[in-house]
Amino acid sequence: MVNNFKIEQYDHFKNAFQKYCKPKEFPPKSEAEAVHIITPSLHPRDAVSRHVLEMSAFLDLMGFKARIYADQIAPELDDIVRPSERLFVDTAPGDKIIYHFSIGHELFNKISLLKNKKALYYHGITPPELLGEEASPTAKLCSYGLQQFGNVSQFDLLAANSMFNAEQIQQLGNVDRASIHWLPPFLSLEKWNSIDSDREPAWIKESEDEFNLLYVGRMFPHKNIHGLLELFNELVQRNSNLKLNFVGSLSAGHYLNHINRYIESNNLGAKVRFITNAPDSQLKWCYENADALITLSQHEGFAIPIAEAMLFKLPIISHHKSAITETLSGSGLILDDKLANNIEKASSLVRSGGKDLTDQQTMIFNKRYSDASNFNRYFDFLSLLMR
Repeated sequence: MVNNFKIEQYDHFKNAFQKYCKPKEFPPKSEAEAVHIITPSLHPRDAVSRHVLEMSAFLDLMGFKARIYADQIAPELDDIVRPSERLFVDTAPGDKIIYHFSIGHELFNKISLLKNKKALYYHGITPPELLGEEASPTAKLCSYGLQQFGNVSQFDLLAANSMFNAEQIQQLGNVDRASIHWLPPFLSLEKWNSIDSDREPAWIKESEDEFNLLYVGRMFPHKNIHGLLELFNELVQRNSNLKLNFVGSLSAGHYLNHINRYIESNNLGAKVRFITNAPDSQLKWCYENADALITLSQHEGFAIPIAEAMLFKLPIISHHKSAITETLSGSGLILDDKLANNIEKASSLVRSGGKDLTDQQTMIFNKRYSDASNFNRYFDFLSLLMR
């Protein structure tokens, strides 16, 4: 390996690359050239960060020297990530640049001025108005990010994780839609097969009739946790065997207090579980033991948990918001904005078990997100950058 780090499930990643990309014509390599991958922050178990690591591994397998830079770096990643200020010292004229764009940052403006061949990968920016008052610093950075779209034309190649985000690049960046590549995140059943399932100790099934709803993701205002709890509270009145399991990072401050007050005032404490900092082994166990995935998020750039639920053949309950519609592509149980309608739809799924939905979800996943198609997309895109 060129890089001295290991991402989780790297062996699977390597096997899939060799299977789908080895027969392809590789772009010419130069020992002098490096690829610099930049993101404002890098943290374990963060979707953008994981994608940065996987893209670096992909370039490694293509035979190129990839380096990762960030402004904010989690201590456990210090040995594999360089401080962002080093980028402008390390970069030689023939080097290539990949910038991961998900929030406003001054790095974006500086990189857009570099003369090197550059690619931009857009993960999506949360609309600031959805973030709530306590997230005002983040909301300001999101607003700043939306203002920076005027510079996307300075990049030689553009990519987005969803068509939804590609359309935003087109509209805000005033660029040709045909020039934007669609590159969904790396998703694979083989990856999950390589992980040993580890029981989540907080998840105790109290009866055979218990029906476990699963939410995976951060618990912030734009994820609409309050709306999900309101729907769950109505569903529990109709089926006392329901449980709701939140797996992900907790919000802080007023929003978490609001959530806790709602749970307490509606006597849901015995029905709701919060599971934080779960490693992939425990997350796998949660997927395997849930009966359905549910999310009512107001904004998603792609919605990785939905695609993962497809892999684990979980019925999915969601609605038509942002990229969620695209990720589901006509599958799953789609709710609307009327609580009464949603109560009846979701209650019907609980009664039936929702297994009639999973075949269509699996078909959608195999058609859109399989390793065979995705690894080829990345190979072709990165080959364009390296030529």
